[in-house]
Amino acid sequence: MNLKLPRVNKIAATKTVCMMPVTVIILFAYRSDCSVEVWNLDHTPHIERTIPGRVNSSVEALTWCGERLFSSGLQGTVTEYNLQSLLVKVMLLFIICGFSESSV
Repeated sequence: MNLKLPRVNKIAATKTVCMMPVTVIILFAYRSDCSVEVWNLDHTPHIERTIPGRVNSSVEALTWCGERLFSSGLQGTVTEYNLQSLLVKVMLLFIICGFSESSV
């Protein structure tokens, strides 16, 4: 069986410390179909979760802040993901309006 997965675009990594004195290394990867994979690299690397991609969106960067995962896209969006429900928690759209300066 030959599965063809979308290409991996970028990855972000973090170390998560659980309540017990154990460190788990987590890796986030997003693919060309805008899905985000949550990898657990502890002992045997495996995909813990996959957040499905959205139609007409892009993921260009990922960042991990505390217990929160964010992405940014070409459409001017910053998205926060709910890692339990695997859905978008918050999406902000930034619009930058240009201006012109005319001489008097």
